[in-house]
This record gives sequence, C-alpha cells and structure tokens, in this order.
Amino acid sequence: MTISNKPELKKSLVIREEFDDYAILFDPDTSLACAINPVSVFICRQLNGQRTVDEIVDGIRQTFTEVPDELKEDVQSFLDDLADRQMLQ
Repeated sequence: MTISNKPELKKSLVIREEFDDYAILFDPDTSLACAINPVSVFICRQLNGQRTVDEIVDGIRQTFTEVPDELKEDVQSFLDDLADRQMLQ
C-alpha cells in the first residue's frame, strides 16, 4: 500500500488511552487491536490528512526528549505497519 504524503488514520479506529500514556489502537471493523507507546499515540493523533510525515517528525522532536537520529525512518516504519494492518485511509 502506498502511503500518502499526508497520511490519515482510518476514521473508524478507536484509540483507548491506558496508563502511562500508552494506548490500545482498535479497529472495530476487523477486531484488530494493538498496543501503542506514547510516541505512537502522538503520531496517531497527528494522522488527520493535514500534516506531512516531516511535520509529524518535527512535532515529535519538539514534544519528546531523547529522540533517536533515525526518527524519520522509525515513523515511516510505524506508518508502514499501520498501512499493512489497513489502519490508514
């Protein structure tokens, strides 16, 4: 699946925030659920079709400390995983 330059999370997905800023990302259409960490929660909240991947990466750098040098590759890998799970529009 090709990911848009301005990716968007599937509208039917539910993000259920748990303790310590972790969350469960749940797709009621497929019953697929996955646990996501605080950075992934941040990314999911940005996936509205309005922000580019570079803007999301910049937002992570401004919001979190100790960001790895390969952040953009990590974000792209997470987006690829969401696409493989059919969680993007």
